[in-house]
Parts: sequence; C-alpha cells; structure tokens
Amino acid sequence: MPRLKPTSLILTRSLLAVPLSLGLVACDSGSNGAAPSTVQQRLHSTLPGLIESSASAMAFLAHSENASGLGESLDGITSVLGLSYEDELEPLPAADGDEDELSGQEIADLLETELFNDTNYEGNGDYRIPAQLLCPDIEILDETSPDGFETQVDQDCIDSVTQVEPRIHAEAAGNGLDLSLLVGPQRSAPLTLELREDSVAIATDLSEAKAAAEHLARVAGEDFELPEVMEGIAAAKLTVHGPEYVSVALSIRESLNIVASLPGTGALSFSSETADPLVDVRINGTQQELSALLALGRTRFSMPMSAFDEESTLNGLLAIDWQGLSAAMLLTEGSEGGITIDNVGLGGGQSAIKLDDTTLFSVDLNADAGRHFSLTIAPGIDAALPSFHFGPGFSLELGVDLTPLADAGEDVPGYFLGETYSFEVESGAQLVEGLDEGGIMAQGGSIRLSSGAGTDDIAVLEGQCLLGSEVEDGEHELLGALTSGACPQ
Repeated sequence: MPRLKPTSLILTRSLLAVPLSLGLVACDSGSNGAAPSTVQQRLHSTLPGLIESSASAMAFLAHSENASGLGESLDGITSVLGLSYEDELEPLPAADGDEDELSGQEIADLLETELFNDTNYEGNGDYRIPAQLLCPDIEILDETSPDGFETQVDQDCIDSVTQVEPRIHAEAAGNGLDLSLLVGPQRSAPLTLELREDSVAIATDLSEAKAAAEHLARVAGEDFELPEVMEGIAAAKLTVHGPEYVSVALSIRESLNIVASLPGTGALSFSSETADPLVDVRINGTQQELSALLALGRTRFSMPMSAFDEESTLNGLLAIDWQGLSAAMLLTEGSEGGITIDNVGLGGGQSAIKLDDTTLFSVDLNADAGRHFSLTIAPGIDAALPSFHFGPGFSLELGVDLTPLADAGEDVPGYFLGETYSFEVESGAQLVEGLDEGGIMAQGGSIRLSSGAGTDDIAVLEGQCLLGSEVEDGEHELLGALTSGACPQ
C-alpha cells in the first residue's frame, strides 16, 4: 500500500494552504502581473504579520479577561430569555502553536523558494505550479529495504497535474497581493487570494469554477453534469483590526445565479442578489463588544414539484421568492440588562411561495412601517419571564391558500384555504406563567389577531393577556382557540 512521506505532506500543506485553498475574484491573466521580486517582497511584508496577528487574536479569545467579559454577556442572553444550562461551555482552546505549523516567515520563504521564482515565472504575472509540489513522493512496501519501504515518484499524479496546467497569476494590489489560481489552457480562474497586511479574503467566481471543473472532467475522462448556468462571486474575509479585535465577513460580491437540469423532472434555479456583506461578525475585546450583522438580499429558488416530493400528485413549478432578511445586534459587557436587535426585516416587499400561478404562502412584515422593526428583549423582574418591545411596532400578515393540495386529494384544513391572517403588537408583550396556564400580556398597547374573514378577531388590550381557549361550534378553527382576558396568576 503506497504511503505518503510525512515531510512531503507538511511541505505540500504549507505551499498550498495560502495560494490554492483560498480565493477572492477572478483575475485577468492578460493584465499587468507581478514579477518574482515584487511577489517575494509582498509575501514577506504581509504573511508574517497577518499570520502572527491572527494567531494572537485567536489566543486572546481563550485567555483575555476582556474576552471573558464578553462570555458573561453571552450568558446574559440566556438569563434574559429565562434559560439555563446544566453544563458550562468548554473554554476555547489556546492558540499556542503547534510544532508542525509553520510561521508566516517560514511560509513566505517556502513560497519564494518553491513557487514564486524565476524558474517558474512565465511572464505577465503567471507562475507555473510544478507538478512535484502537488505530487509528493510515495512509499511502497519493500522488504529488501532497511526500513521496509521504497520511495517512488507518483508519476500518475504528475501526469494528471501536467494535463490540468495549474498556474498562479499574481498582481500587486493595495499593500499586498492578489493571487489567482489558473486552470487549463483557457486560464480559467475559479479562486483567488487577496492578501493584505491586516486581512485575507476568500471567494469563488462560479462561472470560472464551472469552466475549470469542465476541464478537470476532460482530463480525468469523467462525464458528469454541471449546472447549465453558474454565475456570481461569493467571498469570505478575515480581518485583524487589532490584537484583540477580529472580524469575519461573508459576502455575495456579484449576484449568484445557478440553473441546472434535473433528469426526468425539469429545471432547478437559484439566485441571490448582491450582499456585501451578507454576514459580518466582529469581536472587539478591547471595547468588550460583540456585533453581528445579517443582510440577505432578494433570493429566489424554483424546482418542479415532482422533484420536491416524489410521492406528491401535484404537478407544476414550486417557486420561492424571498425578498430578504436583515438584522443587526451589538452585545456589550453587562448586556444581561437587555438585548436589542435592530433593523429586523424580511426585505422590501412581500415574500411568497407559489405553485405555478397560485400563491400557497405569502408574508408581509411591517408593510406600513418601513418593513423593519427593532426588538428589545428585557429580563423579567423577580423571576418573571422576559418581555419583548417592538419599535415602531410589529405587524405580520400571512396569506395561505393550499387549494391545489386539496384539489389533488390531500387532507387540508379549511382555515388553510384562501385565508389571510394578521398579528399586530402595538408596543410590547411579556410572557406570563400561571399555576395552570400561561399567556402573553400586552404592554404599552394592544395585541391584535385577525383573519381575512373578519370572524372571531381578537383584541388584547394593555394589561390583558392572550390566552388559550376551547374551540366552540361555529368558531374559527384557529382564532377560536385563542381569547383575551385577565392574565393568569
């Protein structure tokens, strides 16, 4: 059985960890590129500081008293929500290094020696990746050898890599480098590394990735189907703002669009608008702050109903049109006194799930109040359950019409056939727990529930509670199960 040499594994991992496994955006190999001297200088000026700073920032999460202050604030969330855990979270492992891990300076030296040099340079910023770097020697059993193994070149691997024609295109950018992986004779660029003194960014260009995958399939002699359309750029970025301040961001830099054929059923499609950032999480130990941002743009997905549920008797195209999703939170030490989530929203319009031309479900959030709200969660007093306060208020309208399912013979309750429901909270609400039952108390204004039919609507005035109730004959099957009244004691 062939066995990889440990030294070769370490070298290969070190060489590939930066230029090959990270990516940002496709780079035109025809533009002005960076010569070896420029690349080498930028590697030595960015990698050591970035890698050491990243390790230091991660270590502070495990050891810093400031970080423990953030941990106490996270515990405050469970306190605010009235939750408790029997087991404490394990502390984060210390980033004290590993004898197998290379320093930033050592990685820069290896990249200079093995890759970014005059021997591999082809001009215009393009560097050939020697097959030997990607194909470490293997060891096979050999009883005649003193150690029982014989070292051999992995010729099959070298032949395959030669056909793939991998290269790196380097360009000076800002105070660092953009390093793009090139594949095949067409120089498809699926991945690029954006390396700076204080950050490293990762992304994939889907159209370039599709072209590269097609070339790899030809080289391997494989016949596998890829989506007909793959477009857009997705990215991830780690930034070190200081010794105790790091952030991680995910982005859709160019709108994603994927279209694929499903054998025997039809087409599947997915798209999502530009969102830069999509997610941004920041941990600031100096200020003892943790912030998180979510900003998903309009996202659509469709597929044949038969592909979604093989046993369904329904035909047609199932389509989801989600207008967006947003929220922002800032958590500081002492946040156990209350947590506020700002800019909570579901995009700029009505989101819907359709089967052909029939809207099965629709969602409208705060349609008359900017389609956003802020939510403050405050702990209860004297062991009371938490309260929730909305600004400027909360209004959710749900539409549901499962008539196509009923027509196909499915058992669908009548309250899911062509109905519209609304739920409004003027100011706030608090969970209330009684001896036998619980409720939701209206605070600062009323709570209202209604249906499009206008029957059995419920108004919970300030100081009253929304309670459970037995459904009587003639009452709405959903709203009849709720009523308003005095809060349980």
